[in-house]
Amino acid sequence: MQTVDNLIAGLPYKHQPTVQRLRLMILKADPGVVETVKWGTPVYSRGRNLISIVPNEVNIELKLWEGGLLARKHKCIEGKGKGMRHITVPYEGATNLDAIESVITAIIKKPA
Repeated sequence: MQTVDNLIAGLPYKHQPTVQRLRLMILKADPGVVETVKWGTPVYSRGRNLISIVPNEVNIELKLWEGGLLARKHKCIEGKGKGMRHITVPYEGATNLDAIESVITAIIKKPA
């Protein structure tokens, strides 16, 4: 069974710090959140899927299962889905980390 640690270690070295930073933001928001690997990506849940970190060649897609509910309040959320939305995070030079952390906290703390 693949772990998130193994998955991150298998990424290109220059991509690992940003993925790890997002991971730590999520775990800090709720140390009790369940961290698993699904669909080849880290997925964070608490009774339901909440967030996944999807690294690709050019950036990271931070997938938000209930992002549609927060899109009006958080302008960094992209997409048009009723529920699923995302935030595009560059591997280097991300300037909106405070906004991303605010979204993560809102998703993690949102009641079921």
